[in-house]
Amino acid sequence: MDLATRCRVFAEGDFTVFEALAAFVLGQVDVKAIRNPQANLIMMSAVGSVEQAPFHPGKVLITEATVELDGVLGYGFTLGNQPLKALCFAVLEAAMEANHNMAPIIREALQNQAKALKKRQRHDNSWLSGTRVNFTVLEG
Repeated sequence: MDLATRCRVFAEGDFTVFEALAAFVLGQVDVKAIRNPQANLIMMSAVGSVEQAPFHPGKVLITEATVELDGVLGYGFTLGNQPLKALCFAVLEAAMEANHNMAPIIREALQNQAKALKKRQRHDNSWLSGTRVNFTVLEG
């Protein structure tokens, strides 16, 4: 699973699953906080739908954390002021990058959460498709 997909699954998946995994990792090894969870503002970038030109609609609050596990860094971030969530994601990233004995279980949990998210998205899309309106372009 690539980094972008992992970030999306971490952000949208069931946090209680990830929190439990991070707690288990923390109970097995020493994890050093390189950067404690900290809230920051970052500039949001977007692309205009008509001109396809980039623009910056404003700033977004995120929480970032960096940890070290067995000499390997792990970075986690989340939208809003959610220090525990950012720290858990940093611990799980470090565990996967360090190939900790929990790494296969973490990857499996990510795959399961990704499947659940796809199922939820299909359900949402099927529900929304009933509200779709077809417009025809009249020439004249």
